[in-house]
Amino acid sequence: DEVRLHRRLKQELDYLVELDRLATGELEMDRRTFHRRLTALVSEAGHARSRRGSGRIRILSAPIARHLDADYLFLMGLGEKRFPFLAPPSTFFDEQERHSLDLGGVDLMSEEMLLFFQIVTRATKKLVLSFPAVDERGQDMLPGSFLRAVHECFPPGSIPIERRNMLIEGYACDSALSKAEHRVQVGLVLADKSTRKKLPRQNLTHTWNNLLDAANMAEQRFHAPDYTPFDGMLSAPSIIAELETLFGPDRIFSPTALEDYVACPFRFFLGHVMRLDPLEEPREEIQITRRGQAVHRALARLHERLKNEDIHSPDECLDEAVQAEFDEAIKEDIERAPGPATKALWTLEGERLIKVAAKYRQQWETFLKPWKDVGIPPQPHWFEVDFGLPASEEGQIVYDPLVVSCDGIEVKISGRIDRVDVVKRDQETVFWIIDYKTGKSVHYRSSDLLTFQRLQLTLYALAVQEVLLTDEPARPLGMAYWMVGEKGAKVVLPAKRNSVNWLEETKQWESVSEELQRWVVTLIRNIRQGALPLKPRSEHCTELCDYGQICRINQVRSLEKKWTLPLPQVD
Repeated sequence: DEVRLHRRLKQELDYLVELDRLATGELEMDRRTFHRRLTALVSEAGHARSRRGSGRIRILSAPIARHLDADYLFLMGLGEKRFPFLAPPSTFFDEQERHSLDLGGVDLMSEEMLLFFQIVTRATKKLVLSFPAVDERGQDMLPGSFLRAVHECFPPGSIPIERRNMLIEGYACDSALSKAEHRVQVGLVLADKSTRKKLPRQNLTHTWNNLLDAANMAEQRFHAPDYTPFDGMLSAPSIIAELETLFGPDRIFSPTALEDYVACPFRFFLGHVMRLDPLEEPREEIQITRRGQAVHRALARLHERLKNEDIHSPDECLDEAVQAEFDEAIKEDIERAPGPATKALWTLEGERLIKVAAKYRQQWETFLKPWKDVGIPPQPHWFEVDFGLPASEEGQIVYDPLVVSCDGIEVKISGRIDRVDVVKRDQETVFWIIDYKTGKSVHYRSSDLLTFQRLQLTLYALAVQEVLLTDEPARPLGMAYWMVGEKGAKVVLPAKRNSVNWLEETKQWESVSEELQRWVVTLIRNIRQGALPLKPRSEHCTELCDYGQICRINQVRSLEKKWTLPLPQVD
C-alpha cells in the first residue's frame, strides 16, 4: 500500500510539474488532456477551514482527516454506494493508462480501503461509525461493505448499535464528551427543582451560579403567575435608584412619552429607559410625519399672516392665501429631498395636499358657526407655541414647562401646541386647543381623552391655563383634532355633540384637570418604582409598535400573567 501511495504521489507531482511548464510555455498539451488533469488536481486539493485547537469539533472530508489524530472520531456516510464509492473517481489516468495499471496489479479500489483504514485508526478514545438508515426517498438503506467488514472482525453483539432519528437525539442522557455538553446537561437538571440538590458540581466552579440564575429566570418567566423582574417589574434597589435619578423632579416629560407608558409600559421601557431607536424601513412613499410637518408649517404661517393683517375669520381671499402657503411648504420639501425619486414623490404629494388646502376655508367656517351663533367666535392666537422647550430660533419667547403636582410629587411637562384660538368673555379668557392631523378621524376618539389614554390635548389645555395665560383667569372651551384631509375640526372635548357645552359649564374642566394631574403623578410614580411590565392595552399592538420585532407579547399573553393599570374616567 505504501508503495502504491508513493507512486500516486509521484504521479501527481509529475502532473504539477507539467502544469507549471505549461504556464511558462515550455510544454504544450491538448485541451482535453489539460482539462482532465486540472479537474483531477482540483478535486484532490483542499484544506481545513475551521479553527484548530483542543475543545473544538472539526468537520473535515475523509482525505483531509486521514492523518489527523482525534480523541473522538465520528465517521459518517458508511452506507451503500457512499463509502466505498463504487463509481470510478475523477483521475489523472485516461483509459489506456488505467488498463496498464490493471495489468500491473494496481487496484484503484484499494485507495478507498487505505483511506478507510487510515481514518478509523486515528481515534484514540472512541470511534463512531454511522450511515443513514433511509435515503432521500425514505427507502431503507444498507450499510456499506466497509462497515460490514468491521462487524465481521468482532464477535456478534460486541459492537453496540444505536438507531436515532436525529443527530442531536440523546444529548441530555449521553456521556458528556466536552465541558459544553456537560453544562447543557446540568442546565436541564437544574430546570427541575427536585433534582437540583442531587447534582454534583464537578467542573462547574465558575458556571454553577450562572446556570442556577438561568434556571430561576426561566421559572419566573414561564411559570410565575405574576409579572417578575424578568418581565419588566424591576425591583433591584440599584435599578430603582437609577430610575428615580433618570426620571426625577428635573426630568421634563412629553405627553407622547406618557401616552407610550399608558399604551404599554414595556414600550416606554424600550424607548425611554433603554433608549432604543427603532429601525427605519425604507419606503417608496412620503412618511406621514413629513407630510404632517408640511401641513403644520403651511397653516402656522397662514394664520400668523392673517393675524398680522387683523383677519380672524375666513373670507373670499382665504383660498388663494392657503394655496400659496401650501405651495411654499411643498417647495421647501422638494428642495430638501435627497434625490430625484424623492423629489418626484414630493411633487405628487404636493398635488394631493393642494386638494386638501382647497377644503380649509369651508372647514374653518363650519368650526366657527356655533360660536358665531352665541356671539363669541374664537380667534387664532398662538401657532406652534412651545412650552418647556429651548428656543429653536433667536428672539423666540421661551415658556416654562407645565408643573403638575399631587401628593407631594411634581412632574414637569413640555410640548408644542399646533394652535390656540382665544376669545375674551366677561372677566375671563376662554380658548380652544387645536391639533392638526393628516390621518383618519376614526383613530381619534373622545373616550381616549376621558379615560386618559391620550394625554396630549388635555395637558396642552392645562399648560395654556397654567403657563401661557397664568396672569389672568382662563379656561378651555374645548379641544379638537383638525382633520385637514376630511371634514376639519373634530371636537373631542366636550364629548357631547353640542360643542358649546362648556360655555356655561365650568365644573367639568375642573374635574378633568384634577383627575388628569392625579393620573400623571400615578404614571410617574410607577415609572420611578420600576413598574415596566409587558402589558399592552391593545390586542393588535404589534401592528403599529416600533418594537414589534423584539417583543415577546405572544409568549406573555399565553401565560396570562396578572398586572393592571386601572384607567381613571370622568363624565
